[in-house]
Amino acid sequence: MEINWITDVVMPSLSAIIGGMLALFSVWITLRHEKKERKLEQIDKAKPIIINYMVHAIENKLHIPKYLFSSCEESVGKEITGVFKNTDNGILLFDCIETETKKYYPQHSSAVDKNTVFYVLLDITKGETLKKCIFHCHDIFGTQYTYEAVFCFESGRQSEIIIGNIKQDVHIKKGKKLKEKQ
Repeated sequence: MEINWITDVVMPSLSAIIGGMLALFSVWITLRHEKKERKLEQIDKAKPIIINYMVHAIENKLHIPKYLFSSCEESVGKEITGVFKNTDNGILLFDCIETETKKYYPQHSSAVDKNTVFYVLLDITKGETLKKCIFHCHDIFGTQYTYEAVFCFESGRQSEIIIGNIKQDVHIKKGKKLKEKQ
């Protein structure tokens, strides 16, 4: 019995090496995909969600946290208030509130704990149009969120801010945008 080195030794060995490398590459791709999915799931679980809250539903109004937002420009001495609740998903960190003409920044603490009712006080400056309102915030992972809001001017009531849609930008690696949610 004579051994043909090419067909009996080299080809099976080469096939085994190539098959092993492809299997390792497939495992690496699978692990990478699962890691990305776990990260997205973790971000989704920590997503802070702000909802509108009714003032008459608050039991002890003295202990409700207040978040004052003001601009570096001269105030007109008028505040617009919004009452909101952060759901129990995640901690909310305010960046700013943007209107059509100005940006307002938090004056003190900007972190809202889970399951917390809170006031937002917007210290209006001169030249403000009060037509557009966007809350810019992020979660503990740095995921950016924007909440569209409107100013409500009903007769006989104080002006207030009401939250509308949320938009989320998810970033896992610096500078790389993975997906955008509405």
